[in-house]
Amino acid sequence: MALDSEAARTFGKAFEEGRVEKRYLALTRGHPKDGDIDHPVPRREGGPKVDAVTRISCLGTAGRYALVEAVPVTGRLHQIRRHLKHVSCRSSAT
Repeated sequence: MALDSEAARTFGKAFEEGRVEKRYLALTRGHPKDGDIDHPVPRREGGPKVDAVTRISCLGTAGRYALVEAVPVTGRLHQIRRHLKHVSCRSSAT
C-alpha cells in the first residue's frame, strides 16, 4: 500500500517491531482448527526455510468451506496460503 520505497520501509519496520497488526480473511476448502500454525516457509522464492507463525480463527463454516481470520505473526512470502495448505486447507485470501 506504500506509494514509494521510503513509505514501504517505514511500514515494514513498524510491522517487524510489532506496532502494526495485519489481519486477513480467507475462504478455505476445509476447516482449520483455531490456534497457531508454526511451520517454516521460505523468506523469498527459492530461499531457505525460516520460522513462520500464523494465528488462525475459524469464523464460520458452510458445508466443506470455512471463513477464516488469519493473523501473520511473522511476515514471510505467501505465508498464509502456505500455512493453510500445510493444514490441508486450500484458501482464497483477501
